[in-house]
Amino acid sequence: MAELIAQGSKFENRWRRKLVEGTSIGLGRSCHGFSVGWDAQISRQHATLVLQDSILHVQKFESAGNPIFFLGKETDSFSLTQGQHFVIGETTFNFSANQALATADVPHPVQQKTFSHQFLKQVRYRDADRRIGVLNRLPDVIASAVNEDDLLTKMVNTLLTGIWSASTVGIVKYQCHDDETEVVHWDRRSLNGGDFEASQRLVRQAIDGGETVLHFWDKSKSSAAAGQTAKYTFDLSNDWAFACPLDDISAGKDRWVVYVTGRNRGPSDSVPGDPSGLLSPIAKPTTQSSEADLEGDIKFCELIASTLCNLLYLRKLERRQVSLRRFFSPAVLQAFADADPDEVLQPRQCRVSVLFCDLRGFSKTSEAMSDDLLKLLAVVSQSLGVMTRVIFQQGGVIGDFHGDAAMGFWGWPLDQPDGAAKAVTAAIEIQRQINSKASQSNTGGASLFRMGIGIGTGQAVAGRIGTDDQVKVTAFGPVVNVASRLEGMTQELGCPILIDQTTASELGSSLNPIPMGSILPFSMQRPVNVFRIDASSQEGSLSVRQTQMLHAAVSDFSGGRWRLVAEHLQAIPDGDPTKALLIDAMAGQDSPPENFDGLIRMKRK
Repeated sequence: MAELIAQGSKFENRWRRKLVEGTSIGLGRSCHGFSVGWDAQISRQHATLVLQDSILHVQKFESAGNPIFFLGKETDSFSLTQGQHFVIGETTFNFSANQALATADVPHPVQQKTFSHQFLKQVRYRDADRRIGVLNRLPDVIASAVNEDDLLTKMVNTLLTGIWSASTVGIVKYQCHDDETEVVHWDRRSLNGGDFEASQRLVRQAIDGGETVLHFWDKSKSSAAAGQTAKYTFDLSNDWAFACPLDDISAGKDRWVVYVTGRNRGPSDSVPGDPSGLLSPIAKPTTQSSEADLEGDIKFCELIASTLCNLLYLRKLERRQVSLRRFFSPAVLQAFADADPDEVLQPRQCRVSVLFCDLRGFSKTSEAMSDDLLKLLAVVSQSLGVMTRVIFQQGGVIGDFHGDAAMGFWGWPLDQPDGAAKAVTAAIEIQRQINSKASQSNTGGASLFRMGIGIGTGQAVAGRIGTDDQVKVTAFGPVVNVASRLEGMTQELGCPILIDQTTASELGSSLNPIPMGSILPFSMQRPVNVFRIDASSQEGSLSVRQTQMLHAAVSDFSGGRWRLVAEHLQAIPDGDPTKALLIDAMAGQDSPPENFDGLIRMKRK
């Protein structure tokens, strides 16, 4: 794996980034690629990097102020092979292709120790001031992490800074479902240490026991065994390693450990790779004192590991909230604050009220505004924003978008006995806000601000389909098709809001659904008892008696008593949508034709 390692004048000013074959990436103090924010001598955009056939090609930007040095010379364009480096300002960039893996080909330890949390609470740091100095910088380290990969990089650097005898630190993930171990991120103090190999045995012991496990190896015996049998490929330059498990942050699917390895030091040992002097050694005259220092190292590692675990968990919660926020209102999110999104989004059969909302006149307006598509997009986005906001306000779920239309539904993931009333209330409010915007519009797209809304209630399967990256929440079932067809009929019937009988039966008297008749939608086999909602204003609304006359007229029409229908409709003002529909269906006849089934058939979708 090809990587670029940046090392500034201070040890904590450091990162390790993966290079992808054939991909051009920027290098600078504040760029979208590899950012080096600690070095003021590096320009905002300083150079481009391209990895081709395991060769790293570097090209300096003409606008970059300070030079790049390669092989001791100022150079604007050059190529590196593995192990070479270049320098900008006070930062050295090393091109490395070392591998990191967990291996079972490891000698058995000559000594093993397990450290309980209770024991580590009693351990006292022998160099508390230096540890505290590292911890004091931790808030800034966390705040500066731009993403999870950057957070892992900074936490590994913090561990290398705080554990002076560590040569290498890695974050290792154990995938429980396929029994595989992966090094997610790692770094080492020396730039020429070769590959990093973690002991699978040590990782699994730490995970199985839930406590930090320490292994010691005897380098002389292990080296002899390796020379005799050529069995071990393990890095024998280190003579100890410990694995500190993180709490289960992934619901049991994967387990993580912090893996630290190094070697014992005597009193005169210095710390390599520490130009800042931050990691000045502590004298340890005996092996026993060295083990005591390791106890402090393990305690320090567990503290950092606990912090990292909490941060990863918070980021997981943030991703969970983001994934749910696209579909659910704040009230629904609150109800599932502690729930697993996979369980929340699991499809299940339930009773739902489905709302389809469509912009009227979209095709005509899009043609009229074809020379200003950005303005058209703004108008459509504004209308879709009204739909989304109102559906959320009424506790609904955003199901899907289809260009100029939106779908919302109630009754999943929470059961909502008043879902039908909430859906109709949402429809009324959407219509009110859209009409208000139409009256205020000076965009030239006012004709776009007209809506058709259909609502159906019944059984459906609702939930998430797809993957975490391509997720879609929706509902399936006949009721969804009914709602869609009702929305399609609004234009032909001259009613902005149409609902089915099930929805109408669940409304309170204040919403007063008015019957339209038993209608067979185009290409459907089952008729729908259709009702309309008149909510534009109270002016010109029907009286109680007139509403009763319409109920009687619709009933008599279906029963074939057309003479009575005409009598009932005399009390209804002209222009009423139900009156217009029934008169058109009767076509001036006093009685229905033979084989009349009481239905009004739609001739188009």
